[in-house]
Amino acid sequence: MQTWSLNITRRVQSSGLEDSWTPAVRAQSSFLSQSGTLDGLTDLRRGLVLDLNPVVTAKADGLPSGDRWTYDSNRPELGGNVRWGVTPNLTLNGTVNPDFSQVEADASQFTYDPRAALFFPEKRPFFLDGAELFRTPNNLIYTRQIAAPVAAVKLTGQAAGTDIAVLAAADDVATSVSSADHPVFNILRLQRSLHGASKVGLVYTDRIDGADSNRVLAGDARLQFKSIYDVQLQAGTSRTTTNGTTTWAPIWQAILNRDGRHFGLRYAATGIHDDFRAASGFISRGGVITTNLTHRGT
Repeated sequence: MQTWSLNITRRVQSSGLEDSWTPAVRAQSSFLSQSGTLDGLTDLRRGLVLDLNPVVTAKADGLPSGDRWTYDSNRPELGGNVRWGVTPNLTLNGTVNPDFSQVEADASQFTYDPRAALFFPEKRPFFLDGAELFRTPNNLIYTRQIAAPVAAVKLTGQAAGTDIAVLAAADDVATSVSSADHPVFNILRLQRSLHGASKVGLVYTDRIDGADSNRVLAGDARLQFKSIYDVQLQAGTSRTTTNGTTTWAPIWQAILNRDGRHFGLRYAATGIHDDFRAASGFISRGGVITTNLTHRGT
């Protein structure tokens, strides 16, 4: 027996009116928690879920030689992807020498502040599957740091009421500082729902490049109370070893939201130490404490 949450919304474009299948009010900090339910679902069988995607790529370089062209054809490269539904709630993905030649190119961006890094969204299919389970406050997980994976394996889904996202990858030697080692990435993201829309999470990442390494451990929580208030918290630390020197540095965040029907607010404060590093994540700029106070009326 299974019970599924479901809500359906209808929006009238001309007037902006929104209607929902089950009653939902704006004076709530979560829309999903106001869903209706489909009850009495039984005998659901999805069978075997297995996708195999072999890939072969080849290249030939040509140069004019006299009155004809000569070609230096390289050995074809073999690769492939596999996706297996281990259980109805867990999916295992694996890839070897993936081919991303058909991925859409990134849109151009302008650099206004040279102290802040530019963010480009992930577009590679292997990393997009289950990407929502890897999301963390402050982008502590950013899969584009894995630039040219030689091999990678990923497990995503839910078990024992906990959202699980695990990723391990070996990058190409061209991305290594020494150009001799394969940088190895290990990423773990766990989230567990509490009462209502409250949730707690844990994230651990590491990037090992020969004798150098970077590790990040952080916890976060989203706590809802009185239906219209929620608090989001995060605290973590990084451990970076470079040329035999190890540095520890913290990161923290606190956000208060009020989602009232006529009045709302958002107070946010984020602190990132100057020595904080997330080699498997994206930190636009370190060494700052940012505070934002926002009020809105409807």
